[in-house]
Amino acid sequence: LQYSSPEQARRTLEDGLERSAGDPDLLRALFALLRQQQAASRALALSAELLDRQPALPPAARQLAANARAAVLLEQGRWPEAAAVLAGLAPTGDAAEDRRTRILRADLHRLEGRFAEARAALAEGGPAPHADLLR
Repeated sequence: LQYSSPEQARRTLEDGLERSAGDPDLLRALFALLRQQQAASRALALSAELLDRQPALPPAARQLAANARAAVLLEQGRWPEAAAVLAGLAPTGDAAEDRRTRILRADLHRLEGRFAEARAALAEGGPAPHADLLR
């Protein structure tokens, strides 16, 4: 579906938000598609909408939406806004998103020239899976 009709794929995923906005798999697929389509403005609008939802999304889904927003903001050079999004995030227990948050924080520090803080952000979660293979 994504390759035959990208717009239909996007609409289908966005329609799913009405029933399953807290589903991390749905959010991952939607933000990945928006990234592939280079639809940064749509990703920013959608992430803002999700983060403002009441009742709030479950913590893992909220973190995923915040990470997607921070990634777009970093790509656009909007570092202070990305920092504000990342500052409000705490680990949720979702290993992939917790790692992504640490990577985004490290990238922000790197872009700001704060290399020691970038290394510290990466080290927060302990060694990466299979880190022993990199030795």
